[in-house]
Formats: sequence, structure tokens, C-alpha cells
Amino acid sequence: MANHRPTPPPARSVSTRIALALGVQSVPALAEWQHGVVGRRQLIERGLTDRVIAGWLRNGRLHRIHPGVYALGHRRIDATGVRMAALLTCRPGSFIGRRSGIAWHALLADNRSSIDVVVPGRGVAGGPATVNVSRMTSVHPDDVTADGCLHVASVARSLVDGAGALRDRELAKAIKEAEYLRVLDVRAVLDALERTPTRPGAGRLRNALGADQLLLSREEFVLRYVALCEQHALDIPQIDVRLDTGLDSLGQIDLLYADEKVIIELDGAQAHMTRTRFEEDRRRDAYLAARGYLTLRFTWRRLIAEPAAIASEVRAVLDARRSVLTRIAHRIRV
Repeated sequence: MANHRPTPPPARSVSTRIALALGVQSVPALAEWQHGVVGRRQLIERGLTDRVIAGWLRNGRLHRIHPGVYALGHRRIDATGVRMAALLTCRPGSFIGRRSGIAWHALLADNRSSIDVVVPGRGVAGGPATVNVSRMTSVHPDDVTADGCLHVASVARSLVDGAGALRDRELAKAIKEAEYLRVLDVRAVLDALERTPTRPGAGRLRNALGADQLLLSREEFVLRYVALCEQHALDIPQIDVRLDTGLDSLGQIDLLYADEKVIIELDGAQAHMTRTRFEEDRRRDAYLAARGYLTLRFTWRRLIAEPAAIASEVRAVLDARRSVLTRIAHRIRV
């Protein structure tokens, strides 16, 4: 007698696996977790038959939102439910992206009635009229983040994929908002660009970020500042000083006026590239400020465009600090 292998169960969707891991077993619990919506595949995974599903549709327990996607109990679903319903129309592994991803991260408003969904793999893009499906042949783990029941493109991936559909002013506003919310990881954006270099708008995004300038080395920044000092008769500070900055190891200070306790930090590749680095810099600044140090930060753009203004600002700060030190020394002698 021939051996017959049992038919394997259908692969469960990512959302279903997460729901089951969280103990979301029943249909009502699943619908609550997914903000009021469920997919046909999920209903079948929980033991419902086509006949039962059809009966629930007739008696109003289910309401069709998209083909194979339903609202449970009533049609009223919130914004998260609308996005979850869009995801359920697509294959497992799909995620909210492009302009919808940018809007989800609160970087830019999106008043469209349609939702952008990115589907992994090759094939023809298609879906309901209110779901804008695009394909992505290879999805890196860093490209997607989980937010409750939703899978959403990361901030970096959202900016890279959405840049081509945004006007210059909109793109600049989204980047500015990401900076304000402290969710802009420039290194992650550049990595995402490197993975998909031919994305529409890639060049515009690099320009909006000032990516080429951000990648200039610390040595180039230091040389530019030293040149500024020589050009404007400003004292040249010590370079690459090791100092206790309150972290696990001695911190490297780009430029230091030791007597005045003034630190010059040059914002570029080493600053604001990641949220972690941003927070470390602020902790370091607070630690040093408590010990009498003042940190001044200047961007590469200002060094190029406003060298005289920077020289004037630094000179004024140094003069003020020297004046205070002179008065303190005088009082000590008295």
C-alpha cells in the first residue's frame, strides 16, 4: 500500500501568527486586535467554513470591506482598521509604505482615500481601487517595523520609497518633521538608498538630506575650521582631545579651547546620524556643562556659507568666557 503524506495545513499569515502568539484565538478577539477587521484566510484558520462565512455575511455579522476582508459586527472602523483591511487584501509579508508610511509616522499629512501597500516578491501589482499595491523584490529586515497589528515601512524605507511621489517642499517638510520627532536616522536612510539606488526620487532625497556633506569626514571638518580661524584671526583650538565625557570611555572632542572650556563640535557624519548618537551627544553635553564646559555646534553648511559669522560668534563667546575667568581670578587675589 502506498504511503500517503497528510496534506500540510495552509501557511498562516504573519498577522495570524502574531495574534496567536499573543493569545488572540477567537474571531471577536482577533477583530478587536485588528481594529475591527478580519480576513477570510484568518477565519478559515480558526475553523470557519465557507458556508458559515456566507451565513455571517447574510445575517450582518460580517460586512464586506474588500474582497475577502470583512468588518465584524458593523462597518465603522478607525484609521488603523482601514490600513489593516488594506494589508489583508495582499499576501503575507505586505506592509504599509510609501506616502501612507510617511503619514503613519506623522511626517506628512495624507488626505487621500487610498492606502499604499508594498508587497514582497515579483508579479503584477493589483488590488482593490482604494489599495495602491507596489512590488518590492527584496525586503530587508530593517525596512519594516511592527506597530501593533500593522506592519509598516520604517521611517527610512518610507522616505526612500515615498520620495518620488513628493514635491520638493513636501520632502523637505517630511525630513524636517522626522528631525523634530527625533526619528530620522540618516545612516538608515542611506543604507536603504544603497539597497534600492534606482528608486524614483533617490537623488532628490540625497540632496534634501545633504547626504554628500553628511558623509564628509571629521578631519575635513576640522581642517575647514582651522582654515576659518586663520582667515579671521581667531585662536586655533586644540584638536582631537580625549576628555572625560561621562560615558564608558574617554570621549573624543573635535576642537577644544581648553582655558575657556569651550568645545567646538562640527555637525556632520559623526553627529545626528542616528537617534542613539543624538541622545548620547545630549547626555555628554549635560555632563560637560555641569563641569563648566560650553559646547558650540556648527554644521558644514555654515562653515562654507557663513565663516565670518561663525568666527564672530566664537570670538564673542571666548571673550565672554575670558572676562568671567578674569573677574574670578581678580576676586581670588583680592
